[in-house]
Amino acid sequence: MQVSNKRPVWRVWLESPRVWLILVLLLAWGFRLYHLGSMSIWWDESLSWDRATSDIPAILANTITIQTIVTRDLHPPLYFLFLHFAVLAAGATEFALRFLSLCANVLTLAALYPLACLLFGKRGRATGLLAVLFAAISPLYVWYAQEARPYALVLLWSVLALYALLRWLKTNPSSWRDLFTRWAIGFGVMLAASLATLYLSFVLLPFFALTLWLFNQRAASWRARLKTLPTFIALLLLGAFAAILFLLPRGDALASWDQVGPRFVPLWIMLRDVWNSFVVGVTMNLDQAAWLDLFLLALWLVGIFSTIRAKPRDARLAIFLLAYILIPALAMQLGSYLRPLYLNSRHLITTSPAFYFGIALGVDALARRLANALRQRTNANKKFVLRPAPLVYLLSALLIALPFLYAALTSLNNLYFDAAFAKDNHKAWSQFLRERLRADDYLLLVAPQAEKIVEYYAPEGLQWESLPHLGRTLDWQEFLDRESVLNAYRNHRRVWFLEIHQPVGDPKRAINHVLYNYGKPTDIYYFSAIASRIILQSFVYRGVEQKPDVKIANPTQIVFDDNLHLLGYDAPQQLDAGARDAVKLYWRLDDKTPHDISASLRVVDAQGNVWGQWDAPPVGNLFPLSKWETDKIYLDIHDFVVDAGAPPGDYFLELNLYRAAGHEPLAAKLADGTETNESVRLAQIQVTRPNPPRDPQTLIVDAHTDLPFGNTLRFVGYDIGEQHTNPGSAIPLTLYFQVMQPGASQINGQVELAAPWWQFWNRTRAATPFALDLSNRQAGEIVQARVNARVPGDANAGTYDLQLARDDSSANTMTFANVIVEAIARSTDLPTIENPLNARLGDSVEFLGYDIASAPTLKPNDSVKLRLYWRALKPMDTSYKVFAHLLGSDNQVRGQQDNFPLDGARPTTSWAAGEIFTDTYEFNVAPDAPSGTYQIEIGMYNPDDSTRLSVLDANGNPIGDRILFGELRVQ
Repeated sequence: MQVSNKRPVWRVWLESPRVWLILVLLLAWGFRLYHLGSMSIWWDESLSWDRATSDIPAILANTITIQTIVTRDLHPPLYFLFLHFAVLAAGATEFALRFLSLCANVLTLAALYPLACLLFGKRGRATGLLAVLFAAISPLYVWYAQEARPYALVLLWSVLALYALLRWLKTNPSSWRDLFTRWAIGFGVMLAASLATLYLSFVLLPFFALTLWLFNQRAASWRARLKTLPTFIALLLLGAFAAILFLLPRGDALASWDQVGPRFVPLWIMLRDVWNSFVVGVTMNLDQAAWLDLFLLALWLVGIFSTIRAKPRDARLAIFLLAYILIPALAMQLGSYLRPLYLNSRHLITTSPAFYFGIALGVDALARRLANALRQRTNANKKFVLRPAPLVYLLSALLIALPFLYAALTSLNNLYFDAAFAKDNHKAWSQFLRERLRADDYLLLVAPQAEKIVEYYAPEGLQWESLPHLGRTLDWQEFLDRESVLNAYRNHRRVWFLEIHQPVGDPKRAINHVLYNYGKPTDIYYFSAIASRIILQSFVYRGVEQKPDVKIANPTQIVFDDNLHLLGYDAPQQLDAGARDAVKLYWRLDDKTPHDISASLRVVDAQGNVWGQWDAPPVGNLFPLSKWETDKIYLDIHDFVVDAGAPPGDYFLELNLYRAAGHEPLAAKLADGTETNESVRLAQIQVTRPNPPRDPQTLIVDAHTDLPFGNTLRFVGYDIGEQHTNPGSAIPLTLYFQVMQPGASQINGQVELAAPWWQFWNRTRAATPFALDLSNRQAGEIVQARVNARVPGDANAGTYDLQLARDDSSANTMTFANVIVEAIARSTDLPTIENPLNARLGDSVEFLGYDIASAPTLKPNDSVKLRLYWRALKPMDTSYKVFAHLLGSDNQVRGQQDNFPLDGARPTTSWAAGEIFTDTYEFNVAPDAPSGTYQIEIGMYNPDDSTRLSVLDANGNPIGDRILFGELRVQ
């Protein structure tokens, strides 16, 4: 009988380095692909975009033109040539610009594995896989893989150059002919590519020279090595390093956009900065990571010295890895004595493989010892034996690597989700302008160095220029700047002023002074940034105050809050669907007020449906109502917008004022003396069909899409109110569709909230239907649907998909967005109840009892305090309101409070089956309450139609719509 030696398939896969390598590379790909295009490009990346979109001669010339000044870029052209062709193939979105860096970094990880196998022999496979794993989750690598700059590419060239050099040395080169072998040529090409991608990669030359010396196998003695070919090549590399060092441009020529440039950095600070970046990247504070830096330094040293303990005892690998990090840093320090070179850790990213190799060696050495110890211990105890060996080793390695994994994942969390570590948010000001842009707006940019960012993000049709004028004498520059500001004021009703990298562009704020001298600021907005500051202001020429005899197109006599007069308005009579315009509102204040307000202009149809709304403080946030003077006329040029999906027809423009704090509406007294808290109708406006139809890509929406929705429509975009939500809430959505084949009168669809497909344990799903009216619609038109997508009250915390489906069928659903449902505290513990009572409200809620924290005998105006206890029986789709009434013997209500449960903090739509709630209510006895005996009545009702939930008896039969309890005396 023969015994099969064939191993199980699962063990073959478990022990296959290729399988693990592919899995780790897929993990790395996912980390780098996630949020790749979510952050704005920052200043450096805008220069990459500018060079990549230039023609090839301009790229090779290494020049960037700012205004009319031609400047020389600090980076050689190779990366930009690659990016040029990538842009031609895939476009110039943030995602496309960064995709080249992503690919380069993943290829770098793939190259680390054969490099480790070449260096570490028998330990190479395990060490290589660990090194690739650590590099895969490296925050530093993920950051630069998501940046359109040359650092990821130069890292790839340097790793390939080192691999080719070591392979060449393995061939034992001895004659000049060996310089023409594939590995020698490969080393030369990769080295040249490194230098043609990043000038500062020249600091690797001394390290490559040392590598040639260390691994030269042609001679046994150190003296004999001096006469070998590798030594000669090493001397050439050292000579090239010295030549480049002394031929570098002067320090002032290396200054960056902010005129700060590199400064001399002591070696110790440089090494600490580089080491910390290798550990946690650039998305964790240095002090927070100090203990991690020290721990991983110790682990790295363990790995380095473990190469010496292995037989044969050879210190070359230890020297090699130490030199890999230290020699380039020392070379940069040496160059910094001649002119400052080091700006931050990205300039030494080419030395980072030594860090991941050292950490991998340390984890490997300790994991082997720990695994052996565990196996020996379990072998002695026959009751439990740890097998197989690879699994024991893997668990041991993960245990030892936990601090690094914790640091990396924490830093990656900061990178993805913490705005404090995000790149400058240029998308935000661009979207802000796009939503407010009028046809004659003009933008002045302070900081010409940021021109490329504005070119990239400026809304289509925006007129703009950058100031100050460069290349002029100071007097001539000031004159030209003043003329530019005045021309902007004279020719445009509103001037936007964008400050980026201030005060570099205008250190004395001379342009600000001109703007303030000749105009009046109305609004100011700040946008998040870490490398600069971004401020956007709007100005109007000669202020907002009007002459007493100003002519008003449509005079009115409307008084808000008995204090603020709307004297009249001037509004357009016709507008295309999807267009925006402005209404002139003329205001006068009778008495000073400390309260600030906001104005809401709405476009409504005859049925009262809103088809466009714009809320903003009158005049602007720099000129709130509390700063207005009395008896002066102020002009408020207030934006309004018509939704892109508004059907052609007659609409009305309505105005509503409300307090900025609390959103309390202001009562309006009309010309006929009537008062109202509702919106005031100002004018009629005709909405027309755009001709030609609007391009969906010009829609101002949160996200554009291009997905078929049956044969009749295409789903072209959506607005989403909030992507972080809670169980039981609704996600406000506006969905935009383009009509492809007119004819249908109505299309039905639904938005589904569902757990991602891979969360097989989470079957949460909720559908919200909608209907699209296609009557009187033509091909190319935009139609829209407003949907409040429901989140089930019992939904678990996590990420959910928003899916779109047609005709109530999920067979062809398409995911278009993700939302995050936050966790909420839930309790099923039954508290102590003073007055237990059991009643059911419908089939949804159980009333468990009550506490009364009031005296049994009350007087008028006394307070009644109740504590009600509820248990949810099932999730609910309706947000019910609780009523708590003090009921007299005449069945009249003599005190009450109606409120949503827990003061609105936990609406019934957020209740999950089994949850128990303690709900507090307080009201006063009515001043005119007669003496007598009173009871409390409670219940729940739908606030939309005031329908109460039925009260059921033990058999489920309805016995009314209220629960009565308690007995209180009023004297």
